[in-house]
Amino acid sequence: MAKRAFYVLRRVLSGHRIIHMRRNSLDDLPPVVVPNGYALRTLRNGDAAGWVHVVNRAMNPVWSERRFHREVESAAGFRPEDLHVMTHGSTVVGTASAWRDGSIHIVAVLPEHRGHGLGKVLTLAALHRLRELGFNDATLITDGSRSAAIHLYKKLGFEEYPPD
Repeated sequence: MAKRAFYVLRRVLSGHRIIHMRRNSLDDLPPVVVPNGYALRTLRNGDAAGWVHVVNRAMNPVWSERRFHREVESAAGFRPEDLHVMTHGSTVVGTASAWRDGSIHIVAVLPEHRGHGLGKVLTLAALHRLRELGFNDATLITDGSRSAAIHLYKKLGFEEYPPD
């Protein structure tokens, strides 16, 4: 949670509006349907560089493999099966993870692969994982400038809520 608070503080200080969203039930999740030409799987050894490339190109150009290992792989409770990657051939083109605090973390798709529903598939995969882990609901935090992502989250049943 400290990392989440740091993320929110950093984004607020940089002038971005932070939106907290919650999906109140994981009982009625649609199935995960992967588009032709893509494959969905969980994190494997050697995926760090692909993950960093996707996140840096899609949303936040400050990640390095070192930071990924330090802040993601070394996070308390992290398991590779909680982090999903979408591939096109052997290239990682998208990611989303289910954190063991009941939240969805870093949903990102390379710009050239947008428009194929990959963000939806990745978000649903993370939601299904949270349900497998025993969660009844899910939360996420997003940047208010990410209108396409906010629209997707609302279509998937998320609603904005005031932070604690």
